[in-house]
Amino acid sequence: MKYTLEYYTYEYIKRQGEKQENSYYDDYVNINSDYADAHYQIGIIYAKLGEVGKALEGFKVLKNLDQNLADRLFETIYP
Repeated sequence: MKYTLEYYTYEYIKRQGEKQENSYYDDYVNINSDYADAHYQIGIIYAKLGEVGKALEGFKVLKNLDQNLADRLFETIYP
């Protein structure tokens, strides 16, 4: 069964970043490493969980993929 980015995002937020979800999401990002929306979504998740360092990692990658999404993520990390 193939899951979408939206499924991973929903499950990750629902479980508030439980360890078991980290591996699923990290797998998705690794497989789709040039997919800007994946880096944006994981950055949003980490920002909502208060994990600024991890959110900034996503921001750094995202800057090279999509500057507009990078700017939006930065505004979420530092409102």
